[in-house]
Amino acid sequence: MKRSLWFATAPLWLILTACGSPGHASSPSSANNAAVSSSNQTAPGGANGSSSNILGSSSGNAAANPTGSSNASTSSGQSSWTDKVVITSHTYTAPSQKVVYPEVQGLPNASVQAQVNALLRKNSIYVPTKNYTKPNSFTWNSSYNVVFEQGDIVNFLLSSYFYATGAAHGMPGRTSLIVNLKTGEVYSMKDIFQPGSVYLKAVSQVVASEDTNHALDTFQKFTGVTDKDSIYLAPNGFVVDFAPYEWASFAQGFLDYPVSFASVNSLVDKNGSFWKALNDPNGFPAQNTVSGEKSKISSLGYTAESFPEWSTLVNVGNGQVLSAWVATRNVKSNNIEEKVFFFLDGKYLGTDTSKAHGYVDTVAPNGQGTISVTYENSNANGTGNPFTINYHWNGSKLILNGSFPSNYTWY
Repeated sequence: MKRSLWFATAPLWLILTACGSPGHASSPSSANNAAVSSSNQTAPGGANGSSSNILGSSSGNAAANPTGSSNASTSSGQSSWTDKVVITSHTYTAPSQKVVYPEVQGLPNASVQAQVNALLRKNSIYVPTKNYTKPNSFTWNSSYNVVFEQGDIVNFLLSSYFYATGAAHGMPGRTSLIVNLKTGEVYSMKDIFQPGSVYLKAVSQVVASEDTNHALDTFQKFTGVTDKDSIYLAPNGFVVDFAPYEWASFAQGFLDYPVSFASVNSLVDKNGSFWKALNDPNGFPAQNTVSGEKSKISSLGYTAESFPEWSTLVNVGNGQVLSAWVATRNVKSNNIEEKVFFFLDGKYLGTDTSKAHGYVDTVAPNGQGTISVTYENSNANGTGNPFTINYHWNGSKLILNGSFPSNYTWY
């Protein structure tokens, strides 16, 4: 992997600078450059790195329109059961464990809601085996994000890191849960395809063609995709996700290969539950803004993280979706600087901070229209306490909930 699943970070504050260049500190005295507002918090971002009051609060000047149009925050006109769907974060702590897992609220069927939430909790919390029952014999961290939502389907990605005390290194993990929020069904790759079809052969051919550097032949010749392999959804297709050591070395990390529905179209089960749920016109809108959002990030000098852990979606209501991307750029000092880029239905809103910062731990939905960003606040010896800032879209601007520590390290 290019970056660890758990690492140190250093953050900043969310601005609305659709026409400003990243890394250039906006003047804290300019209300028209503010994208985040808060009535009682401060955020760094002044030209000298000092703290300054966040502008654009309800008691001050309004934040600039993120798109320059008069209808940037108006409803898309869609009204459906998905408008009531809310995903919130819950924390579970136990000896050697720290887990942040999702909970779904507002589903039309209470029984399905309970079933889905039990599934999410069960797959997030580690149950120690007989080899790891002693105190301090292991550590387990787990977090989540939402990588896809469309129709009746939400794809949760549960990201974990297990370390056995004394081992050479820990082991990152992913659990992709593709859930039908109407029925509670959980889908895997086979549910996309017609029963009895040769879909594994077809998918394997696509994956092999994508493996241009032959990473899958590291230990032995790649023999093909199986039903045990994990996938997560992407616009107009899915991604086959191989874990470390499955085909390649630990250092190569997760190996992800996109498969478009078009490339296997003749084998897709258009009458199956998955396809009908994916294309329910009364569900979540189609997720079709990803390429444009990544292009915008690139135009501002950053690269959106390729790892699915560092992007997320959240339902805003009225058929709207707020998305966040962790993006990086390399600097001459060999440090990797980051920002979190926010979009509403593909319209660029701004970044979490005016200046670039270090690594972000996690981004995840946490309430309707709210995305939580967890930053690592590392000391010189590598220790420190992560902290979380919530960014909420209130219909016209992003509201910052939380504050950055006074001893936070900035680039």
